Amino acid sequence: MCSNLKNVCLDKLQEAGECMFTGCQKLKKVNLPELTITGDYMFYMCSKLDTLFVPKLQNKTPEIL
Repeated sequence: MCSNLKNVCLDKLQEAGECMFTGCQKLKKVNLPELTITGDYMFYMCSKLDTLFVPKLQNKTPEIL
C-alpha cells in the first residue's frame, strides 16, 4: 500500500498495470511523461490528486481514474 506517497515522477515508465496507484489517498502530483499504455483504475481512490501529467497516453479512457 502506498498510503503516504505524495508525489510520483517516473520519467521512463512507458506501460503501467491495472490499479497501480489504487488507494494512494495522499497522492497529489503525478508526472509520467513517457507513459503510453495503462491498465484500468490506475488512480482509483486517489481523492487528493490535483496534477496528472501523462501527455503521451494513448488509451485515454475514463477508467484511468
